Amino acid sequence: MRVRSYEGVAAAFYQYREVLREVSESPRNGVEFSKQVLRVWKSHEIWNKRLSSLWLHGSKQAVVTAYELDHELAKLGEWILVHPIPEAEWAERKEPAQKRFDDYVDAVRKDLALPSLKDVRAGAPSRLRPPPSSPPGAT
Repeated sequence: MRVRSYEGVAAAFYQYREVLREVSESPRNGVEFSKQVLRVWKSHEIWNKRLSSLWLHGSKQAVVTAYELDHELAKLGEWILVHPIPEAEWAERKEPAQKRFDDYVDAVRKDLALPSLKDVRAGAPSRLRPPPSSPPGAT
């Protein structure tokens, strides 16, 4: 159950963040925006369910970092519902939530006795380079 709760939070984070990104680019009036806001609330509901599972089964550090991540996502969501974010600014605006997600991943990996993934954290030089055109060793 512990690992499943960790995976659930990770999956819900990306799903919720993607909905926020899509809504951030939507016009702020009319029926279409109302539908987008409903999508945000549905994603938020899924996110909360995954957090609840984590609170029951996760380690203290995973819960604490997920709680901090939840606050960053809430701030991002509140901002997006009022202010559109152009696609060019999305990477910068999502960065605080992404950093909190990386903290969560670090806590989970520590709990599972897995090595840290510092090279792929938000802001790491390896994340700032474009990905290789093909996997290493493929020719």
